[in-house]
Amino acid sequence: MRRVRFTIHYSLLIILLLLLIGCRDSEGRATAVVTTPDPNATPTLNVTQEAIAAMLTYQAANPRPTRTPNGFTNITQTEAARQAATRDMETRQAETTATPSTLTPTPTPTNTPIPRDTMLTIPYGNAPVLDGTIADGEWEGGTTVTIQPVEGTAVAIQLMHDGNNLYLAYSGLDQPIAYAPEVWLDPDNSSGNVLTDADLWFHVSTAVTCQGRATNIFEYCGAPQSWQTTIPRDNADIVEMAIPLSHNNPMGMLLSLMSITYSGDARDSWPATAVAPTPATWAQINFATP
Repeated sequence: MRRVRFTIHYSLLIILLLLLIGCRDSEGRATAVVTTPDPNATPTLNVTQEAIAAMLTYQAANPRPTRTPNGFTNITQTEAARQAATRDMETRQAETTATPSTLTPTPTPTNTPIPRDTMLTIPYGNAPVLDGTIADGEWEGGTTVTIQPVEGTAVAIQLMHDGNNLYLAYSGLDQPIAYAPEVWLDPDNSSGNVLTDADLWFHVSTAVTCQGRATNIFEYCGAPQSWQTTIPRDNADIVEMAIPLSHNNPMGMLLSLMSITYSGDARDSWPATAVAPTPATWAQINFATP
């Protein structure tokens, strides 16, 4: 009932205002013009543009009441914005002062060693000949892991070391989907959740070979400098590599296949659950003694 009475009073106030300021006479005084062409007709109110502008000005200064839980109250847009900002600030303060048990902390990047799920021992053996082929017995005694791409068949990677270099042979690369073999190493075994400048990256494709720190993987592209690899030609099935080692034991390692058929930075990897930018998800490798 209060709302009905208020609406009626508000409407009467607007009509009264229009009667007072509806238009101006020849002397500049405000007046409302009522015309009655027919004595029996209902009087009509003619409102000038000035009267409409005055009404809008009045409404802006005296906005319609806003319904609140406690009744009606007049709140301008500026005041409403101020109140909303105040509520937001109070909410943030409440979250800040909340007990730790009610908050979910955001993880902070760290290089504190994190235990790895996958372990691999690299056997000791004689150095293979890097010629893009695998002769009988050449990789005898080595260990093998596989990468199963999302598209295509599995690629096998053989590994061993001779005390000076880590040797790898990727075989099964002759597929409709062109893949570039890659090796990621964490020499100091920091096993953090972010890459560091100490982490290394090696990449081989038909177009280019690249090496660099994992934080700047395309730091150098061209003829291999401190490492060796065979350059795959069209339809090449095997790529062999030799990477010098400082023999930190253990260290982190990720083996990957980068798709060069499709655009983007799609990779399949070993371990299958590993993520290139997160060394803690890589495998931990140890080097067997002779």
